[in-house]
Amino acid sequence: MAVMAATDDGAAAFGDADAEADPEAVWGALWQAGARVLSTGRADAFLRWRARRVAA
Repeated sequence: MAVMAATDDGAAAFGDADAEADPEAVWGALWQAGARVLSTGRADAFLRWRARRVAA
């Protein structure tokens, strides 16, 4: 599976702006779907989300 959404213009439901606003809905959904490599321009937000998820 490959999902590419490198945009912040609202064109992609899985863009960085969407992920930062609701990380579980975007990064969580991708992770649950089996994605194990995620690329983002918002690495700090992603790492905070991942740390909270691992701690839970």
